Amino acid sequence: MNKFSSVLLDCFLCGSQPQELLAVFNEPRKGENTFGCDNYYRELYRCINCGLISNRHDHDLSEIYDGSYRLAAYDGDKLFERFKRIMDLPYCKSDNKGRVERIVNYFSDEKPKLDKSVCDVGSGMGVFPVEMAYRGWDVTAVDPDPHNVQHLNSLGEINVYVGYFPQVQISQKFSLITFNKVLEHIEPIVETLSGAKAMLVPQGLVYIELPDGEYALKEGVNRQEFFLEHFYAFSMPSLTILAKRAGFTVEFAKRIRDPSGKYTLFAFLSLIE
Repeated sequence: MNKFSSVLLDCFLCGSQPQELLAVFNEPRKGENTFGCDNYYRELYRCINCGLISNRHDHDLSEIYDGSYRLAAYDGDKLFERFKRIMDLPYCKSDNKGRVERIVNYFSDEKPKLDKSVCDVGSGMGVFPVEMAYRGWDVTAVDPDPHNVQHLNSLGEINVYVGYFPQVQISQKFSLITFNKVLEHIEPIVETLSGAKAMLVPQGLVYIELPDGEYALKEGVNRQEFFLEHFYAFSMPSLTILAKRAGFTVEFAKRIRDPSGKYTLFAFLSLIE
């Protein structure tokens, strides 16, 4: 018997109840980190109405970003070596360099009068914020892992805060706030995205990247987009609903496949007036 299927829950985004059970996992998928979780078990559901895909499980992931996520995902304590290796990737093989190019071009075309200030939430090893600094942006990074923050400070290109967003105290306001493959890791996703509103200058934007569950699902349920640490994977309709519920409207959105092979939805969001 499936553990959660007897509990009918409305989709937290669109309020619809029909939830399609996609898969039951009693053991990790190939390449999946469990972050020390015991008695691995999860179920994967899709909202029939908006297409949001959700993991349901009892595992406590609330503290993995204080250190264990880095140890599992970033080659342990070899953070600088991995950072240098990824920084040296050519454009055609770098998710981050493509991301930077999208943002720089969009601001040049659509927001030329705004200053070049960005706050990157969940900066990890720092490839994206450093690339933005190289392009002339004033960059602030936020990350909950003290070891990541120490590494980010050592790079000397950016302002760094340790803590969870939006609880971390930052007095500056920004033209751009970025969540690059971050929001799907956070269960209170609407509240987290909504916290960006108070930190934007007038006409400022939020840039988000989310797992494209709709296209990833075409290749099956074992893909990285659906791993344990991802509470959610998205469709275009569910991305739009997420933005609206957090107080934003979608200015531009597109689906891509990154050089790393990940299926991704990205969007530029502006405040609802």
